[in-house]
Amino acid sequence: LYSSTSGDFWLNNTNWNFEGNDTAFGLTFNADSIRKISLAGNGLLGTIPPEIGNLTYLTSLDLKRNNLTGTIPQEICNCKMLSELVLTQNRMFGTIPQCLLSPYLRTLIVDQNSFTSINLKVNWTLSLGWVFLNGNQLGGNASDYFPDMPNLKAYFLGNNNIVGTIPDNLDRYNATSL
Repeated sequence: LYSSTSGDFWLNNTNWNFEGNDTAFGLTFNADSIRKISLAGNGLLGTIPPEIGNLTYLTSLDLKRNNLTGTIPQEICNCKMLSELVLTQNRMFGTIPQCLLSPYLRTLIVDQNSFTSINLKVNWTLSLGWVFLNGNQLGGNASDYFPDMPNLKAYFLGNNNIVGTIPDNLDRYNATSL
């Protein structure tokens, strides 16, 4: 992540050389594994590297408000414990990998990018609580974006290229914001 996002130029890159340190800015460890990466607004420039998939115990990835480009690497699917993905306000594009919609994922906040597709018609959307897809280039029929999500708390979908009618049965969601 450091080298693929111009780490030498981050606003804060304290201890990312890991020489004699077991801590680094924006990382949370549990035992010998990285559990959380939080580098919001830290000047990251570049792409999320495929090696992110090596962090199999990662539970939270928050890279909002940076200058990230490219797609979400498919290797992120190896992060089976990922419960939170936040990529707001970057310049990312392409398809949001379906494998991200695992039983663990509770928070998917990828608004204000240029993503073009996501398949919400999978069984694992049942765990989603917070979904922010607004401000992308998502297309298709509105009905495709309203699967069964009983744990939904907030869902933002506006400012996309979605057509059609929003389903009438929105009361099935327990969300406070739709």
